Amino acid sequence: LSNEEVERIGLLLNPELHLARLEAGVAVASAQEAGRWADPVLSLDALRILDPEVGQNPRLYGAGLSFTLPLSGRLEVEKSGANARKAAALVEVWKSEQQ
Repeated sequence: LSNEEVERIGLLLNPELHLARLEAGVAVASAQEAGRWADPVLSLDALRILDPEVGQNPRLYGAGLSFTLPLSGRLEVEKSGANARKAAALVEVWKSEQQ
């Protein structure tokens, strides 16, 4: 093996660098998902009334749907913050590899 190949293998197998790359991967994934709306939530509820005076049908049913409407520029701030964290993580990995 040449010196260059040995250096690449050493960088690849270094556990500290592997951990730094994984953490940078989390930052990259977070930056890709930043600024998206929260997932809508659908809920179904059933209630049985135990009071005998209620009558023939002592059950109540309900459904709900909740979702987020972003009315401010908060999503853009979230995106820029996530992109800054991603850039910092990638620089940290590069710095660790250079050391």
